[in-house]
Amino acid sequence: MIDDARKISDATRIEADLCIIGGGAAGLTLAHELLDSGLKVVLLEAGGQRPDRATQSLLAGESPGYEPLEQTRLSCLGGTTRVWSGWCRPLDPSDLAPRAWVGADGWPFDRSALNPFYERAHAICELGPFDYRTDAWESESSRRLPLPERLIETVVFQLSPPTRFGRAYGPIVAAAKNITVLRRAVVTELVPDPACRAISHVNIVTLSGPSFAVAARVYVLAAGGIENARLLLLSDSVQAGGLGNAHDQVGRYFMEHPYVTSSTVSLARNHPSLQFYWPHSAGRSGARARVRGVFVIPTARLAVERLLQCALFLLPPHEAHPSMTTETATALRRLRLSLQSGWSFPQNRKLLSTVLRDPVLTSRVLANRILRRGTYFRRTRRLSVRTFCESMPNALSRVRLVPTRDQLGRRRVRLDWKAGEPELRSMTRAHELLDEGLRRTGIGHLDRTGLDESSALESGRHHMGTTRMHRDPRSGVADENCRVHGLGNLFIAGSSVFPTAGYANPTLTIVALAIRLADHIRLLHRDGKL
Repeated sequence: MIDDARKISDATRIEADLCIIGGGAAGLTLAHELLDSGLKVVLLEAGGQRPDRATQSLLAGESPGYEPLEQTRLSCLGGTTRVWSGWCRPLDPSDLAPRAWVGADGWPFDRSALNPFYERAHAICELGPFDYRTDAWESESSRRLPLPERLIETVVFQLSPPTRFGRAYGPIVAAAKNITVLRRAVVTELVPDPACRAISHVNIVTLSGPSFAVAARVYVLAAGGIENARLLLLSDSVQAGGLGNAHDQVGRYFMEHPYVTSSTVSLARNHPSLQFYWPHSAGRSGARARVRGVFVIPTARLAVERLLQCALFLLPPHEAHPSMTTETATALRRLRLSLQSGWSFPQNRKLLSTVLRDPVLTSRVLANRILRRGTYFRRTRRLSVRTFCESMPNALSRVRLVPTRDQLGRRRVRLDWKAGEPELRSMTRAHELLDEGLRRTGIGHLDRTGLDESSALESGRHHMGTTRMHRDPRSGVADENCRVHGLGNLFIAGSSVFPTAGYANPTLTIVALAIRLADHIRLLHRDGKL
């Protein structure tokens, strides 16, 4: 059942076995996996069926040098999967391992422990077979470039349709007899028992006035990389400093994927086909998927040169046109994202003014996008290169509370993201290696390889790491089962538990971890430990 929390009588207390806070990819996956569990589940979503200005404003905060926070996530059923691009790849085994040069102890388990859940996550994300061997997706007409693999490698991403979780799984979850979804239910605090050993209940308010509580045997925070940390910090009525924060770990180690359109590749006249690096359908024996190749630094070289992993991908030919780097093109892209998300960004008026100020340039951008979009790579000799990079886990990159408050009286947050020299050095080195590989094989070259502090880094809007997993409570917030240290019945789902970010988009790993957590909760229920 899906209901509107504004209809619930003031001061009501709802009883459940499991309370899930957040209805994005993590929360909906968790609920979907528990359809036949016999558990009475209440899922609390702060937003409605689609975003609106009032609910989005609850996500605003301070973010110097970063995008406005309310524009980097969506408060609605399905969350940011409403605008998700669909790129999927599991974390590499090396991403989970200890890496001294990254300052990371690694994950509390290795990649083999996640593989069964990645395979199940493929079905949730509507992907092909769980197979990321590059040669599994090659064919006679579509192959990786013959670059020296000690310099640069080609790996594969699979592309989800993309799955809109609210549309795909909201109705299924709502139809389940054991699950109630309450929209527009904004959590203000997780209240522990007096000894602060377990959560007693959750306080909820609505923008229209009614407030109530949910009491459950188990709670899962699945509100996103920023809100998970915020809710733990706000829950300070019993324990000063918030829950799970005895060692000042909540909110720290925020990670992002910095993106930059960084160079142009100039190709030789008779260059090999680049079809493998364009989104395309591939596969053998009927097991097909949408895939695309990207360039990465070989794993062995990362340790030797003490680098972060980067991925470089080729943009469609129309993106290499000079008009596509203008302020007008950027404004059009952001307006399109606003329309796709279903709500009007506050700066849309300014963006629209930019578009209307130069109708000739706007027409050129639109014509270039429409007329050249279908051009195959083999028909052009110049393509733009876009790069993204994993983020260094830095204790000074953090989410913390500030004195200003939202409409409901909750303290807002400040996000400080410290991307800098390690990321820029790694991206520069990735460009040098790709350039060397292209030159050695006579395929082409990059026009520019160096990045510096003037490079226009953009965020991937991938919020990770603020409640990271670590077996030692002095170094993390959650244990290897995503349970908050010191609290027997509070778990966390989502990318906030990532100890390291890797370079792959996080959605597939978010879903895999949610499936893993659902199995753990089932096991606790079976053994009578809930």
